[in-house]
Amino acid sequence: MSPSTSSLSGPLKNAYQVFPHRGIGRTVRDLETRLTEYYKRELSFQTDIVDAIAGIINAFHDSSESASSAKNFYGLPIFYQENSEPNHELHSHTARISFLNALRWTVTLPEHDTPIPSDTFPSWTWASVKASLPAHAPGALHPHLGTETVFTDIWTYKGVHITLWHQSQGPMDVSAFPAHPDDYKHFSPHFDIRTWTKDIPVDPATGLCKLTSEDYPIYDIAARRKGHVTALCTQAYNSHVAHRLVIQGLVVTETEKPGTYRRVQTFAVHPHARHFNGDGEGVEEEEEWKKEPKLMLDKDPGAEEWKRALAKGGIGPPVLGKARRNKWTERTVRLV
Repeated sequence: MSPSTSSLSGPLKNAYQVFPHRGIGRTVRDLETRLTEYYKRELSFQTDIVDAIAGIINAFHDSSESASSAKNFYGLPIFYQENSEPNHELHSHTARISFLNALRWTVTLPEHDTPIPSDTFPSWTWASVKASLPAHAPGALHPHLGTETVFTDIWTYKGVHITLWHQSQGPMDVSAFPAHPDDYKHFSPHFDIRTWTKDIPVDPATGLCKLTSEDYPIYDIAARRKGHVTALCTQAYNSHVAHRLVIQGLVVTETEKPGTYRRVQTFAVHPHARHFNGDGEGVEEEEEWKKEPKLMLDKDPGAEEWKRALAKGGIGPPVLGKARRNKWTERTVRLV
């Protein structure tokens, strides 16, 4: 059932008024729909958006219909399993994976304009874009919360770690946030992500860079002027199609403070295995690859080093650092 609005006021009450009578919903996809709907609402102050959206996320969390639980972090829902202990492996992975997914939101504007984020909120939350746009023309939010089934594919997020910073207690793994008594306001508006990264030159005139072997457009004018960006991998897996990998993540650019970066856009590329191997050699023992469907790159993974990397638990982000060429570098980056 929908939460009662009798005791609510302001933007939070308006948030519930846009929901259907059947309530918030019971799936991650339902929450995506609710966030998309409410993003379009006009607020007296655009800076109220994160507090207002927290009402939606917390309502989803409190709903008796809900199959998942969530806690708001600067407008991004972090999911967790209420029936598992805070240090349980499933609890830990669910929080981490849901946050990595939520970071890949996009906002589209009419005429294909590029939204410019506001400094009111950190660049990695869609609220930074909402706060910078006119209330009557906020564009369209496309959340990327994933689905319940994606949480079973833990290996595709392997080795990517998120550290939040509590303002008085210091660093904290993202998995500890859902059970923490404090809300997002007690945490700094930045986080550290340890993952595999790649620095990429950008043509200032065209905005094109070679994220893989193909040209990839960068839309942020300031990032283009710098002449380079950094790609952060949040997920990697094989597509089972035409020897392709799938690498997804964020494009970021360094700020004036060394070591800190702001979000520019998302990316998803599908490079051929040869892009990492370079030799085009086939697999001698095809039957070995058939034993584990997740490892199937057909007959073109190339080097023995590459094959051994794949054999250790699937094609996750760590494999980007084990390729023979076009290697990515593991490091920690701070996003603001």
